Amino acid sequence: MKTLIYSMSLNGEMSVTLHSTRYLQDVYSKSDTFEEIKIPMNGVLIEDSLAKFKEADLVIFATSMYHFLIASQAMESMAAIGEYMKANCPGKPVTYFMTSNFLQDVLVHDYIRIWARNYGMKYIKGISIFSDDIVEKRYRADIFAWFNNVKALAQEEKITVKRDMAVKVVLSDESEETKALAKQYGDALKEAGAAVTEIDMCKYEVRHCHGCQYCYTTRKCFIEDQFNQLAKDIEANADLVIYVSVMENGFFSTTFKRFMDRHVCMGRCPIDDETITIFAYHEGKSYVAGDEALFTAWAKSYTSFGGEVLVDVCKGFDPEAVRCAVAAFNENIAPYRDFYWAALRTRFAELARVIKNIEPLDYVYFEKEGMYNVPPVNPNCRAITNMEGAKKSVEMKSMAVRIYRTQGGDMNVPVPERRNVNRDKSLVERAIDPVYAHKETEEAKPEKKKFKLFGGKN
Repeated sequence: MKTLIYSMSLNGEMSVTLHSTRYLQDVYSKSDTFEEIKIPMNGVLIEDSLAKFKEADLVIFATSMYHFLIASQAMESMAAIGEYMKANCPGKPVTYFMTSNFLQDVLVHDYIRIWARNYGMKYIKGISIFSDDIVEKRYRADIFAWFNNVKALAQEEKITVKRDMAVKVVLSDESEETKALAKQYGDALKEAGAAVTEIDMCKYEVRHCHGCQYCYTTRKCFIEDQFNQLAKDIEANADLVIYVSVMENGFFSTTFKRFMDRHVCMGRCPIDDETITIFAYHEGKSYVAGDEALFTAWAKSYTSFGGEVLVDVCKGFDPEAVRCAVAAFNENIAPYRDFYWAALRTRFAELARVIKNIEPLDYVYFEKEGMYNVPPVNPNCRAITNMEGAKKSVEMKSMAVRIYRTQGGDMNVPVPERRNVNRDKSLVERAIDPVYAHKETEEAKPEKKKFKLFGGKN
């Protein structure tokens, strides 16, 4: 595969993003060919550079969050690139690779997605990483998993599941349109080789949330109905969950909203999960054009609670979303960390600090994660007062990645098979009884003494 990397960072050779994408080139150079284009300072690309977009099989826009989105030069060049690709190579697979601190990253993600849609490109979900993720094995594995996934989706071949895949298709209302849409997704995934179970949410008694916040300190809901059973039926042993509903007034059905409201306890403690999620809808009588945008923002924040992999919010049946979900499962895509994830994690850490005398377990967890550590002031730091100081600051940011790339060795980290620790439990059950609650007990157990067969202590 021939991949073109368009570096939209104004830092040029000192860009962390550019050197991170070069790390991918180091690893995949035996099987793929890569070419780079760096953004010109005036934002105007020459004809020879534009022609490279047509020649490539895949285009990666490498960028970082610049002020409130991306640099104005980048936006100017994106318009020219979009017009050229629309006229010369419509349907070209495009994605993005981004290094940032997750502050407003979601704006960049949505900008490139909308740009690709407007110019008729084939958009593939990109990845956003911290600047030093590339030198950490666990996150490097996620980056390789993402790139393998992108390569699979860039091809037009049919994608089938590589191992057992459990899918739950959830109907949140009983209209004929919802049932027909659920059947389309179920049939498509069965054809791809997945085991599909259909769940009718309306057949469970789930009462309205009272807003009492009892679950904020106990992780449990005092209401005794079938909510816990419904959550377990949907989430336990699920690799992919597809929620199907009518869309009205910016949201799914009221039955679905009751189910979501009762999930508040899930946000009380961090839960790492690897369930891929699709929200599919059909238009209701009170549907307006802005409903999808409103629901998409809500869906991103909801999936950030459990660290789920949000594939997309789909209008009607979307075969590309099915391909994307299966490919993400095959390549073991990691839970996607974004602005919502970071903001919610910080907010719940602060909540745990405030009520630590009531529920100390969450506070202990976040404390160990370093959420309450205030970095000491470095007396050697000086304010940047000139252009030379600014250049040194930028160069230092990319130094770790540049040095790491020169070390060679085994850079490609095998991606582990992602399987939830408690596959038989729902997220709500794991929130009530989190895995990390038992770590202290396990670590405190005395080590067993070992003896030789014929006497004498080992």
